[in-house]
Amino acid sequence: MIDKSLSGGEGLIRDDKGLWVKGYARVVGCTSSVATELWALRDDISLCISLKLLVVIVELDAQLLVNLLKKDDG
Repeated sequence: MIDKSLSGGEGLIRDDKGLWVKGYARVVGCTSSVATELWALRDDISLCISLKLLVVIVELDAQLLVNLLKKDDG
């Protein structure tokens, strides 16, 4: 059984020097931690697109999500 609770996500964009460019926070609702992380990633990507960023480095703190998104070289 997946534990679901009220969740929220946040993200931020930094420039190549590590300085803050833009950020956000939002309530996602009652969902799992993995779903919350996926919503935050979606919001991050949307923000990068709206800022017309050509190159981005995404950092995640959810190992399961990192594993799901990794390219399988095998």
